[in-house]
Amino acid sequence: MEKQNFDFEAFKKQAASRLKNGDTLLGKDGVLTPLLKEFLEGALDGELKVSLSPILYTVN
Repeated sequence: MEKQNFDFEAFKKQAASRLKNGDTLLGKDGVLTPLLKEFLEGALDGELKVSLSPILYTVN
């Protein structure tokens, strides 16, 4: 699965616009949901790589 780059500048513009329109911050369609999703996926990916690297790269 190819990782897409997160366009933070576009996110900031869209988030500001949505907040001005009264959208909520959190929840399924919240303003911060895409940023939170990107952060959590990156953190989990890093944790998996660190946790699994000793297993994957151990030479017997």
